[in-house]
Amino acid sequence: MTARRRRHSRRLLPAVRALLLALPLLAGSAGADDRDLPPWLAVASYDEPFAPGADHDPGIPAPEEILGAPAGTRPASGGEILACFERIAGASDRVLLERVGSSHEGNPLFYAIVSSPENLARRDEIARVSRLLAGVDGSGPGRIPPDGEQPAVVWVGAAVHGGEPSGADAAVALLHHLAADRREETARLLDAVVVLIDPLLNPDGRARHLADQIAWAGRIPSVDPQSIAHRSPWPSARGNHYLLDLNRDWLAQTQPETRAQAGILLLWRPQVTLDLHEMGSFDTYLFSPPREPYPSRLPAAIPTWWDRFSRAKAEAFGARGWSAYRGDWNEEFNPNRGGSWPLHTGAVAILLEQAGTDGSAIALPGGRVVRYREAVHRHFVAVRAVLETAASARRELLEDYVRNRRELLSAPRGEVRAYVVDRRPRPGAADRLARILRAQGVTVERTREPLRIPEARSYWGERRGAEPFEAGSYLVRCDRGEAGLARALLEFDPSLGSDFLSKERRIRETGGNSLLYESSGWSIAMAVGADVYEVRSALDAAGEKIEADPRSRGTVERPAGAYGFLLDAGQEEAPAAVAALLQRGIAVWATSEGLRVAGRAFGPGSALIRREDNGAGLEAALLETAERTGVDLVGVETPLSDEGPDLGGRTFRPLRPPRVALLTGGSFYSTAAGAVWHRLDRELSIPVSILRSGTIVEGDLDRYNVLILPDAPPGGGLAIVGALEGVGLPALADWVGRGGTLIALGESSWTLFGGTEPMSGIRAYRQVLAELPRYAAETVRETGLAGLRVDEEKLRSGSAGAIARPIDLPPPGAPETPADPAQDEWNRRFGPWGTILRADLDPAHWLAAGAGRRVPVIVRTDLALMARRPIETVGRFAAAADLRLSGLLWPEGRERWASTAYLCRERIGRGQVIAFLGNPIYRAYFHGSGRLLDNAVVLGPGMGTAAVSGY
Repeated sequence: MTARRRRHSRRLLPAVRALLLALPLLAGSAGADDRDLPPWLAVASYDEPFAPGADHDPGIPAPEEILGAPAGTRPASGGEILACFERIAGASDRVLLERVGSSHEGNPLFYAIVSSPENLARRDEIARVSRLLAGVDGSGPGRIPPDGEQPAVVWVGAAVHGGEPSGADAAVALLHHLAADRREETARLLDAVVVLIDPLLNPDGRARHLADQIAWAGRIPSVDPQSIAHRSPWPSARGNHYLLDLNRDWLAQTQPETRAQAGILLLWRPQVTLDLHEMGSFDTYLFSPPREPYPSRLPAAIPTWWDRFSRAKAEAFGARGWSAYRGDWNEEFNPNRGGSWPLHTGAVAILLEQAGTDGSAIALPGGRVVRYREAVHRHFVAVRAVLETAASARRELLEDYVRNRRELLSAPRGEVRAYVVDRRPRPGAADRLARILRAQGVTVERTREPLRIPEARSYWGERRGAEPFEAGSYLVRCDRGEAGLARALLEFDPSLGSDFLSKERRIRETGGNSLLYESSGWSIAMAVGADVYEVRSALDAAGEKIEADPRSRGTVERPAGAYGFLLDAGQEEAPAAVAALLQRGIAVWATSEGLRVAGRAFGPGSALIRREDNGAGLEAALLETAERTGVDLVGVETPLSDEGPDLGGRTFRPLRPPRVALLTGGSFYSTAAGAVWHRLDRELSIPVSILRSGTIVEGDLDRYNVLILPDAPPGGGLAIVGALEGVGLPALADWVGRGGTLIALGESSWTLFGGTEPMSGIRAYRQVLAELPRYAAETVRETGLAGLRVDEEKLRSGSAGAIARPIDLPPPGAPETPADPAQDEWNRRFGPWGTILRADLDPAHWLAAGAGRRVPVIVRTDLALMARRPIETVGRFAAAADLRLSGLLWPEGRERWASTAYLCRERIGRGQVIAFLGNPIYRAYFHGSGRLLDNAVVLGPGMGTAAVSGY
């Protein structure tokens, strides 16, 4: 955030607060002239200790002194929440306030440490002992100090989704209560527990939510759930500044907010974590335990504590006549959420979901109006019940925590004991993986000598064999430190139980929604694209712990090169470096073919910077770019190559600075748009214009040479086509024909072939059922692959080692036999659901530059793409036997998606369309497939178009 923008934001805060206080509902009171307002606007009375009362220390400022209304009357702004925490911490000897960073918009990230004064005086020692109990120093879980010396640690995190505000206001009320309540039971609680209150996990999203509240609030607010006041416009306030869902970011921790929260947990090692959310307005209250499927390495004691805590909450709710339930839709199989990630550290992670009111009030179907303060109150009571239970059973909780840690450190026979990362093939990806793991407390070692582990297996299912791992490879052992997290993050293929698979199968067969709340495959090893191997045998290897994040510092070799400089596309940060050079006005050319110069190989997509095209200061600009991005450039003396095309030939094409527009709104996933925006803005430093759909018709598209259509929910592609049909799609086609690069991700690919006059020859599988034999025959000719059918029983169990048996494909020219549309509709029910599949790439194509011959991609759709020449299929899903890498894929889905297109490129006029099946930079952490998007954006305007001069 710029200094000017920060100053502007500070000037706005008083105005925003004034507006909030001016709204009758949000302020929670009616003035003398408001006697005609409905009675539900009045502030209700609440039981102790939610509202300050006689038992509270008057010396501790109550929230209403700062907010102008009782806590929970309306959603407080981020600045007001911070002010409450600062004022209370300044007045109480039970509270300390810690700042841990800033959001993308510069909003502070902070938390309060709440406990007895005696505990706070030795807080560093308590945190140190908690880490010793966790055994993070490599010596294994430690011994619990004598009874009474070590309190339990409980983390309370709130409002990770900006549009779910009640948890943050409950945190304000909780802080004041714990600081001010002088009753003996609260004092005993704070002797036994250290409470970490993180009230605002997503301050940027909350700011967006409050802005929407102000924009759509009336004097008499609407309680109609269909009102726009309860249905935020696109994008919703769920995500952070980049629209990314922070509750899906714990796996890779790409955002500063998540890294700050994880840092608190790694410092304090809490035994219990609470994650406060909201859900549908017509619901009641949900809390853990979740339902199956469960994590494969869930410590045995955690379900017992789930039950114990849930009964305490249920008792508190029942005494007040409130409804609640457990399990139901909630599962914690994937470790990417705040309710599941802590499970792999040994903590009892608890999800708390309150029916939402959107920060105001809402009418239920029966007519009852639920006010915001009720939602806040329920969260407060639920958290208090957990704290009381943790305090009363502190010793048991600590003992079970140590047992949990020991379980996570154990490696029964046959389980993975270590992961080895071969750094040599893709050093940039290996270094990125090491940084992600280290940030989450996982110990990463660098080997001192070559390792021979013939039985080591890659996530491709291949054994290492005789080839040794070179010295300098990375090693992650599963018997020390954060072994539970290491397994959860790196696990190649998490297994689903047979009982769950039976239920899931029945639901799919009846057309119902999947029981899987999240993606069924997630391995960070596959997402990053590093070469990772699992080892299941005992490993005797010497290694030294990496104490700092590995980052390459690029260089310019032979900087006096007389002719120019080459940048090999195989380097991970090559697109960022090329984009930086283009933004600086440096002329860059790229090759469509591989070559060898001065004994070095340079693949397709490699960049050439010629001296004759650039002025003075070139060497300094190249050195600065190399050092900042980590790439190596090599000076060359001659335009002639040793092998392949010469540097002055026509295989080198001039690149143009990408002028990127990202289409948003309507049916597009906001998280998919956000992931693309984050990738281009933060990783590649490419400016992005965010457009509404109407700009296609009303705006000037000639300002851009790259237009990206993000992914949408299953079925959303046809809605996009419907919105653009008539004028928008012809305008897009005209722009492409004049030299534009249109990149369609996932469901937005329907814009290429779903209209009445398709602009592309790419088709959906369901559109070409009558021509499938011809497509299949061409696939065989193109790839040399035989069609495969797989063993259904093994596939139903999710087994990666399914036995394949070949089937015959029709030879070229075989008669067309129409496929059964009803059968295809049935097969679509069993499509990939957050499944990681193998896509085989054409390594000679510039779109595949630096990505290798194959790449793991994540897919969640019922759409399959088909393409025939002259369309270039740069990425094609593997044959059926090799298709699934991780996650659930039913036999029908495997056969339908096998050998279909993943990445297509088609020339249209002077421009091109590029289609991906899915979002290649899924949730901002699939960097391996994300490289393909980088190439499309950075290389596309020059390599794939014949734009007129100056375009």
